[in-house]
Amino acid sequence: MKYPMPGICGGKNGAPNEMILRYGSDDPFRVAHTANYVPISAGERIMFDYGGGGGWGDPLDREPQAVLDDVLDEYVSFEGAARDYGVVLTGSLEDLTSRSTSKRRTGSVPRCAPSNRERDSGERSEHATELADVARAERRAQRVRP
Repeated sequence: MKYPMPGICGGKNGAPNEMILRYGSDDPFRVAHTANYVPISAGERIMFDYGGGGGWGDPLDREPQAVLDDVLDEYVSFEGAARDYGVVLTGSLEDLTSRSTSKRRTGSVPRCAPSNRERDSGERSEHATELADVARAERRAQRVRP
């Protein structure tokens, strides 16, 4: 379906919603935008998958330890940590390889496009930097456990 939830402040867009009529049959119909006059028989199933919300902030700015915590909590897969956050995990779950992560983040993972202001000035706007600093402080405060 159209219109995924947009990311803000450099975050990536969320996954769009998905609807499949006659789900699990030999003739499923994936709804691209609207579904006018699609016949459905009694007993056929409809699957609706709600997409995720958009991200906040550049995922490559997320602390590697926070990504590791998300992997341990099963919010993010090993593959997702590397693909989306540029964090490379090797060995056991407790082993975070800093060198591989650094190489992945600076080399092969494309960064989100900067805003016009960032592109023109070559640096982040003060507002974007302030928002990122606030987000980092909030994440750190949430990780501190009494």
